[in-house]
Amino acid sequence: ILFALFLISFMGFSQEFSGTYFKKNETVDTGFFEYKLHLNDNFTYEIFIQRKINKNSEIEYFKGLGTWKQEKHKIVFYPENTGVKNEIDMTSVSARFDVKKKDELLFYTKKRMSWNLNVGMSKQ
Repeated sequence: ILFALFLISFMGFSQEFSGTYFKKNETVDTGFFEYKLHLNDNFTYEIFIQRKINKNSEIEYFKGLGTWKQEKHKIVFYPENTGVKNEIDMTSVSARFDVKKKDELLFYTKKRMSWNLNVGMSKQ
């Protein structure tokens, strides 16, 4: 019985963060960055990014997979890096909900990334 209660409460914590998050930013030169993150109840994640830097550039696609873990009030990502082209490396990335916008997930990283993940994504 104690194990069942522990398991139910543990899964309840994951559901606080679980869901789909989305953000789209348009650039001045008719380009865009589009971000979509799925945080699954089983502590896996998928992240997809599309970008078109300007009107003359091609659309680029990026994807990342891995697991996530809740540490206090933040999410820490553990990527399954395979070295494939356009893979998103979420090493050293964490996220937490915005204090003012409770449904917006803010990302933090110690390194600069070419796909510009320093955005807030809203839960859908």
